[in-house]
Amino acid sequence: MQRAANLPEINISPWEGNSFIRTALVVLLILFLITFFSTGFVKVIFILLILFVGTFIFSNLYGRFSANWRKLHYPLMCRYASVAGYVQGLSEKEGKEFDIDLTLQRLMQSVFPNVEEKIITNLVQEVISKEQQDLKDEKFIRKIFKRRLPELDEQNLSSLVHKITELNKNPTDTATTNYIKIRSIIAFLVEKKYGQEEKSDYLYAVLIDKAR
Repeated sequence: MQRAANLPEINISPWEGNSFIRTALVVLLILFLITFFSTGFVKVIFILLILFVGTFIFSNLYGRFSANWRKLHYPLMCRYASVAGYVQGLSEKEGKEFDIDLTLQRLMQSVFPNVEEKIITNLVQEVISKEQQDLKDEKFIRKIFKRRLPELDEQNLSSLVHKITELNKNPTDTATTNYIKIRSIIAFLVEKKYGQEEKSDYLYAVLIDKAR
């Protein structure tokens, strides 16, 4: 993809859109202090609260940092939510339907703010077209599952791959179509920053509905 080769480096913090974790850490510190000075049943209650808040923090950090693709997926989904809200407001004001393509163009522009708008517009369409074509290709999908589930027998693998490609060929509704487009853009960005194998891991998570 010629346009992709000329794009600047992606510089997105995995902490983006995760400001509430700071609040959780402050709460955890306060709970530790209270627990330290408590006794008896009150102490037990605060220990349980520490475990609850600690589990929340751990699961959040695990979801953000356990794989390289997660370091991009979550910040980008936060950006997407923000951009989608803005575009939805424009659409309602103008009496139009929600424009997913415009939303994804704005999302891509936020990643590459110094790239011309025309280049971004063309790139988004090119990426969506290529990635959607890949997701309809049984050989491509088979390769992803073979990499992650080498123990899967041929019959189950073929059945799974066929179901997935058929769904991607014929999305059941607009929401599914938009879902595929959004993940296509993120998959492209994951590949650009972390390489083909990380993109494959991301698409595997998408296909088994674990990329949330």
